[in-house]
Amino acid sequence: MNIISIMGLIFLAFIFLTSLVLGLMCLIGKNIILDDVYLKATKEEQEKMDVKIFRIQSATTFILVSVMTLFNLLRWFTQNPLFSYAALGVFVVTLAYFVASHFVLKKKFRQSNR
Repeated sequence: MNIISIMGLIFLAFIFLTSLVLGLMCLIGKNIILDDVYLKATKEEQEKMDVKIFRIQSATTFILVSVMTLFNLLRWFTQNPLFSYAALGVFVVTLAYFVASHFVLKKKFRQSNR
């Protein structure tokens, strides 16, 4: 292995561990919320909101990113291209989940303000 490969592995491992830790922290309620529906709301609106659904959304996204990165690490170690396809599938699922859940939360928030 050359130095570029080793640096790539270290970077992927860092992304994997960071996203896994952030996802688990979201599940126990010790992390920030990343959805702009919550971030753009006023302090009074934020106090009325159920932050659990926003934390679950963030946790799910972070954990899916860590799974995707794990598949990329496994691809690197095993040289099996099936892990690349699995990582691509997880990427599509992550993107679809985050966009869909964002619009569902936005719609729910708008309805509760009326």
